[in-house]
Amino acid sequence: MRYNSFFKWNNRKYLAISAFTCFLIVVTWNNFNAALAGHQLLQRIWSSGRRLIFYLPGIGQSFVNRMAEEKDSTEFILQRLQTRALNMKVACLNNAFMFYNETENSSAISSQEKSFFVNREHRLIYWAIPKIASSFWKRIFRVIDSSNKDGQTIFNITNMEAHLNVPQSMEFLSYSRPEQEVMLASYSKFFFVREPYSRLFSAYVDKLLIPNGLGKTLKKEMVKSGFLDTSKCIWDVSFAELCHYVANATLSGRPIDYHLKPISFQETCRFNASLLGHLETFTEDSRAILFSSNISISKISGHVLDLDSENELGYINDITARTMEVLNTREKQCLGRFEALLRLWKVFQIRGFISKTISFPFYQRIDKPEFIQSHELVYAATQAYGISGPAEVRHRQREEAMLEAYAGLPEETLVMLEHSMSSDCTLLNYPCDIRKRIKLYIAGTNSFNLDLV
Repeated sequence: MRYNSFFKWNNRKYLAISAFTCFLIVVTWNNFNAALAGHQLLQRIWSSGRRLIFYLPGIGQSFVNRMAEEKDSTEFILQRLQTRALNMKVACLNNAFMFYNETENSSAISSQEKSFFVNREHRLIYWAIPKIASSFWKRIFRVIDSSNKDGQTIFNITNMEAHLNVPQSMEFLSYSRPEQEVMLASYSKFFFVREPYSRLFSAYVDKLLIPNGLGKTLKKEMVKSGFLDTSKCIWDVSFAELCHYVANATLSGRPIDYHLKPISFQETCRFNASLLGHLETFTEDSRAILFSSNISISKISGHVLDLDSENELGYINDITARTMEVLNTREKQCLGRFEALLRLWKVFQIRGFISKTISFPFYQRIDKPEFIQSHELVYAATQAYGISGPAEVRHRQREEAMLEAYAGLPEETLVMLEHSMSSDCTLLNYPCDIRKRIKLYIAGTNSFNLDLV
């Protein structure tokens, strides 16, 4: 691709490119999100061997728009990530009693190190904490790993593949202890955190609202702790029941699944991160981390220019495949197939991918849910995604669903949750004021109402 010059149109700067090598396409935010057909057309243009470049005005969180900003903006964001990491170190020192258990031994550290991923070329160590976009970053490490000889991008790798068959060169524990010590002392180390209440709600939506492999393990834990009757279906555990269990287990010091375990209880201070990302600013934080390690966006994404939309569409595809895999196993499920598919559609709405005004499209096949195929669901959800409006509207729906869920909890459970999450809030510098946020929540949004799909 040859870059000729910059030109201005309507007071905006564009990059002029040789006409015979690419198309210059100018689209607006609303049109891009609404026109799924246009997106598919662009994919066909690309597959024909031609090249294109987008200018997408008004997309605050898009990698495409962010990459057009000046270098000093990226460096400012990088300084913010470094400051967060420094503030966490200070919090660790000031509140050592809260985050560090003197009775824990080296085996606990080894357990943590199982979630460390390393890239020697770029001198990076990533700690993958569940429910904080860990699948996305594992895919990035797969792409930049020396084992990637086929030029795969993050969109050639599903979330399930990201967790399975990890190349040995990526696994921190595959190296000798002396090598590990050198890496820990000299490599750039980072991980991501998120608002604690959002993380717990996300775990419920992804792991319990629809059939998931975590169900068996969690049911055993809840039954053993006396929080669940053996006869109850794990997929029927309510959000209130899960919150009560998590708060009680955390406050009493009982073992709890790492998807639900507070971040501050996961050897966070020992990791000694040099960069700390927030899920709430995930796009710009990720871009800054890649920039600091000299990793280009094009290397990890190939021709895909709108990583945000592509990642959300990839999630729809992955979670549909995962749900269908569970439903198609010979093992008898305590959740009916049609009910499971209804919940899957509701998850798309709760996650802010599909407008809550778009109903489940397969009600006419309620008597024969076994004939609803995975590709049909993905196609219907993708079409719905394309007409569900701009990201800020869809993501506001996600926030409404979370607040609606917490608003339905008993006061006693909310108080217990605030106590159980206080260490996360202190360490990660998030407010623990869920009850205040609930008071500002406008009831009646029905974003979390499971009967409305």
